[in-house]
Amino acid sequence: MNEQTSFLELFLKHQDEVRAFINAVERKPGAREDLFQEVSLTLVKKFDNFDASKPFSPWAKGIARNIILNHWRKVGSSKVIFSDDTINIICESLEKVDELASAQKNALRICFDKLPVSSRKVLNYKYEDGLSVQDVAKKCGGQFEATKKMLFRLRSKLRECVELEIASEC
Repeated sequence: MNEQTSFLELFLKHQDEVRAFINAVERKPGAREDLFQEVSLTLVKKFDNFDASKPFSPWAKGIARNIILNHWRKVGSSKVIFSDDTINIICESLEKVDELASAQKNALRICFDKLPVSSRKVLNYKYEDGLSVQDVAKKCGGQFEATKKMLFRLRSKLRECVELEIASEC
């Protein structure tokens, strides 16, 4: 895999985390988008410096942090400028949230795969294809109320399974 492809895969996987970090510390919506663009360009330029043996997200957020601090120094007009310690705490908190979300996604994937094919099909119609309950019922040849109850039970079953999967990891 070439370097450009590696960067794109990592960036696309973690861009929401970088954007969330920027949104957490910058209050001006216009500045948020500008900062995200600047961070994205800087990540591309500095990708040669990235150590692939370490996680991408903290590296990217570290660059974002520096760009935000430089931006605040330049504009000097922000009413709320966080200290370095506060930004570090925000970074650490977001990392914990990212880890939990990742664990939940993995658990959900495991639990989803444990379901019978017919149940996975119903869930895919609803959540992947974005069909209404009525349309899912039609597609599966069922009644609206029965399909609604089935989706409720499947969500409950998935929630319980995810909780057990996450608890077993601890």
